Amino acid sequence: LNALDKVNWAALTQEIEAARQDWTVPGVAVGVVYKGELVYSAGFGKRNDDGEPVTADTLFQIGSTTKAFTAFGLATLVDDKKLDWSTPITSLAPVEFQDPFANKHANMIDLLTHRTGLPSHDNLMTVWSSVEEANSKIKFLKPSKEFREKFQYNNGMYNLAGWIGGKLHGSTWDDLVSDKILKPLGMTNTFTNLGNMAALENHSRGHIQRKDKSWRTLGYEDHGIVETSEGDGSMLSSVNDMAKWVALMNKKGITADGKELISRESFDAIVTPRITNGGPPSDGRQQLESYGLGWEIYSRSGKVAVGHSGGMLGYVTQVRTFPNDDIGVIVLTNAMNGFATAVSNTITNCVLFPNEPRDDFFTEAKDRAAAFKNHQEAAKKEKIEKRVNPVANLPLAAYAGKFFSEVYGYLILDGPDDDGYFKFWINGSGARTGLLSGVAGHWDSDKFGIFEVPWQDIKDYEAPDEIMVLKFQDGGCETIHLNVGEYEAVSIFRRVVE
Repeated sequence: LNALDKVNWAALTQEIEAARQDWTVPGVAVGVVYKGELVYSAGFGKRNDDGEPVTADTLFQIGSTTKAFTAFGLATLVDDKKLDWSTPITSLAPVEFQDPFANKHANMIDLLTHRTGLPSHDNLMTVWSSVEEANSKIKFLKPSKEFREKFQYNNGMYNLAGWIGGKLHGSTWDDLVSDKILKPLGMTNTFTNLGNMAALENHSRGHIQRKDKSWRTLGYEDHGIVETSEGDGSMLSSVNDMAKWVALMNKKGITADGKELISRESFDAIVTPRITNGGPPSDGRQQLESYGLGWEIYSRSGKVAVGHSGGMLGYVTQVRTFPNDDIGVIVLTNAMNGFATAVSNTITNCVLFPNEPRDDFFTEAKDRAAAFKNHQEAAKKEKIEKRVNPVANLPLAAYAGKFFSEVYGYLILDGPDDDGYFKFWINGSGARTGLLSGVAGHWDSDKFGIFEVPWQDIKDYEAPDEIMVLKFQDGGCETIHLNVGEYEAVSIFRRVVE
């Protein structure tokens, strides 16, 4: 008896399309793999402003599900005796870590499991123009945790790992993934370079939803990290191609025609839990969350799951495999919200538990989004209420100028304008260009905030955005501590005299 015989595929298709229309999501492609075969696939909505339909061959940016390809490629190098998991990274690449112990002992597994002690520094990919440049800044990054103490998601470590893999392969990360995975699997519609997207047939355009619920189609230039994103999340693929990858994972590295692309020992190394990244046991569906090499490993309603999500500006991806059931679920969307996860949960519930009552994952996701919005609004209100000194310590003109950081390069503040705001740019070259730019202004005492970043559709002059805070040191105007998101001061900018 086929385990999926009881699945009503027509009803599932109708449910996904109804939800897509309700959410007004532009496009989505889905697939279900069972025993190595793509048993269900469908495209919904449009892939671009011309209204061309999404199909199972439509290309989407797959974001951080790229990490699994990087880890697999590196594991094949272990099989080839070109890499040892335990070799110190500093002996494989011209990089340094501030923590002396990490500098001596950090290995490939540490990079791939997000346990180097370094928090995320994604802006490195925005302000620099190559992976090598971004790697060279690692020595200036201050750890926020002890080495191997805590899971801290870090895209930069995957770019470093991929760069090393490319060198050990005698070429590039792109060739490593292509030679070891894409070509043997016949994944001819999967690509490793975002920069080529515009020229590729049947590709989807990314979308961001505005506050008025309308969608903005992203320009190709809005992706911004084409040169500096590789092993962490730079791939493009389709449902039909990803089905081959999911089938390979469920067959533990063995292709449909019986070829072993990776040894069982190396495959097991990939899917062995290395560090926890979840909470204590609860009554939730997802339990015992841990991270392997490029994959999350967890229990989903009692089923062993190996999966990963992917998020790029304008795209969200969900890939889940259930190895004991030989089932895989693929969801690709060209919208930046929780819809992909809701679709993945719906399909998972349908194919793994066809006899159980159906949960409304779409309503759950909407409720979560509403709760998050309420949290943001409450935080904004609190920020306004806690504002102590709306007058700057110095005349506003004193804050204008050019500042330098060993991590991010240059920060330029031009202004103030008639309303007291400054145009700002942050990039490695010091030119007034780049995506990390917009409008900054004084907020409270010695703190400046970010009020507008067109690249990310940030625009709010009632209170600064959480994207970053500029804090001038000691009430002066010579030194800026740049705080990014939830992290402490990650970079210090000092005034440059020109």
